[in-house]
Amino acid sequence: MARFRTFAIPILIALGALGGPTACAEPVLYTFSGVGSGELGGASFTDSAYTFSVLADTDDIDEISFGADSSVILDMTATIEIAGLGLATITDPVFVFVNRANTAVGVGDYNAADYVNLTSPLLASYFLGTPFGPLTAPITYFNVSLLATDAGRLNLTSSGDGVFQASLRSVPEPASISALGLGVVGVLAFARTRRRQAA
Repeated sequence: MARFRTFAIPILIALGALGGPTACAEPVLYTFSGVGSGELGGASFTDSAYTFSVLADTDDIDEISFGADSSVILDMTATIEIAGLGLATITDPVFVFVNRANTAVGVGDYNAADYVNLTSPLLASYFLGTPFGPLTAPITYFNVSLLATDAGRLNLTSSGDGVFQASLRSVPEPASISALGLGVVGVLAFARTRRRQAA
């Protein structure tokens, strides 16, 4: 019986480490960066670096909403970080889109429309669920006026090119965490059995 336990516990550990379904969806972080001037919550800034960041999930990509050559992710939370002023969360749900026909990518919300659009021929074959960039490209549309954030209203004017990047952020799924827990339990049980046998 002791020999059975000796072999069975490592098998359980291996099953715990390998068990659980693998997930298809992945978090993806979209960033839109540039240099601009303006005001956030009454504090002015001049020629400061800014970055809009949107964390989304590849499962939420809709390839139909904007037409056959476009895709969009709706109702996401976004932040903006401004050098010297810190981070603020935009209070309205935002969207990220790519329009392959017009070689444009952008971020915005339904109240203010698009905040920032960049265009580049490289976007003609880009899909939102894949890593991309960093791409430096002309800002062809910019509209950030009285944007509501948790740090107050944001007014921002931009100059020069912008930078777009999409990066996948792998995180453990709940099933993977459970499998890891089962593996840890197996290791502890195996160590306890070995100590008893040695005593």
